[in-house]
Amino acid sequence: MFFIEYYKQNNLIDISETGYPTIELTEAAIAEEKELDDVLEQELQQKYEDDLQQLVLDYDTSDREPANPLHLIYRFDMKPQLYYYPEKGCTKVEKHVIEGFSNLQTDTETIEIVNGILSRSIDPMNYSNAKNWMRQCYNEPNADSRKMCSINQALHGYGIESVRTSKWKNVYWCDILCTYVNMGDTYKPTVIHHRKYGFMIASIGDVIEKNKHVI
Repeated sequence: MFFIEYYKQNNLIDISETGYPTIELTEAAIAEEKELDDVLEQELQQKYEDDLQQLVLDYDTSDREPANPLHLIYRFDMKPQLYYYPEKGCTKVEKHVIEGFSNLQTDTETIEIVNGILSRSIDPMNYSNAKNWMRQCYNEPNADSRKMCSINQALHGYGIESVRTSKWKNVYWCDILCTYVNMGDTYKPTVIHHRKYGFMIASIGDVIEKNKHVI
């Protein structure tokens, strides 16, 4: 759901109570609010000008020139902001650490969970798959491997698999070009951990086709 956020000097002032299913509806609501604000400002300006005309300066009284109400109005920068609804209230969609999350064929909440795992705001060890794997390992898996394991559970994937290559990388990657979450379809977008490009969103079929010269 999209909400309207009101900013003044880059600080969050308020958020609308009504959510909108599309960004187009949110932008239309913002335009409508701005039109209402313009009408209100015109009314206030007209009243201020009328008060000035009616004002009679008399130094024997305490009459003062009326204050311009437009100088007292906060100027808000209204922007649409995306929120999703997990189990505990609504959560703002933060900047994604990698591009292409919109290509994942899943809901917004799951996308934000995957983003949270990659950005370290969600501990991979919160997921049972990662915990059980850690218990079975003599040496602790590295952070990226733990992330992939928990992302597989979050996406309800079919496990972590690898694509091997004829080009040897180093003692860590060896002959593995990338690891990926098996989504049951070679050309379905998934989370891939590539040895050169790091984490990315793509289909493993596209990655294999682009790297046929080394696979």
